This record gives sequence, C-alpha cells and structure tokens, in this order.
Amino acid sequence: MGGVMTRTVSILAVIFALFIHVPAIADEAPDPGKAAEKFYAEYLVLVNANKETTSWMAKSKLVTTEFKKYYAKQMSPKNGDAVEVDPVLQAQDTPTSPFKAGKTVINGNKATVSLTAKFDRDTDHIAVQMVLKDGVWLVDMVRAGK
Repeated sequence: MGGVMTRTVSILAVIFALFIHVPAIADEAPDPGKAAEKFYAEYLVLVNANKETTSWMAKSKLVTTEFKKYYAKQMSPKNGDAVEVDPVLQAQDTPTSPFKAGKTVINGNKATVSLTAKFDRDTDHIAVQMVLKDGVWLVDMVRAGK
C-alpha cells in the first residue's frame, strides 16, 4: 500500500509542477512587439552615442536580409546627397523616450507592430513589418505611422 501511495504522490507532484510551469511556457512564445522594442532600443544606443550604424545593421540578427539591403541603400544616397530621414526612426531626430509597442496585428508568419515614441512634445508612430523566421521575429520594413 505504501508503494502505491508513494507513486500516487509522485505522479501528483509531477502534474502539479507542470501546471505551475504552463504559464511560464506560454510567456516564452515569440512576441513581435517585444522584438521590435528590442531592435529599437539597441539601435538607439548606437545613434545616441553617434556611432556608425551601417555595419551594425549588416551584422544584426534582429532584421531580415531584405531590410539590411534597404537600410544600406537608404544610408548611401546617390550623388553624395545627405540622408534626409533615418530609415529606422523615420525622422531626422532621435526620440526623447523609448519606442513602445502598441497594437500588433499578426497574420501567420507576418506581423505589423505599431510603435510610439516621444520626440519632445510630439508623439510619433512607426509601423514596423515583422517576419517570423526560425522562431524569431525580425524587422522586415519600417514605415511612418499615422
């Protein structure tokens, strides 16, 4: 009888442990909003320190190959023209607050994340297109928001 009781208690302990960890496992699902916030936080560290961003972007594991090409092209305008708008920030200045994810629309392996940040008194919005590749959300395109 003692062996059956010990086994039952052991089984119940395992079941209980699984129930405790189910919410933690669910929280680990990829979140395109958090991925976009992480990308912007890392990018702003470089921009605010006046560091060169093109080589960082070329090595970044937070963006798609297509976005790397787009970024390089935007940061190297023809005829020596100046870069008019940062292709990531969609602005000439840096924000005075971090970018925060708002509404996120997920459609299969693609998502659109609305990010907002303060630029002094103004609040600007950016729409970030994300793509899920190998279980990781990557920045694929950035547009000025509405």
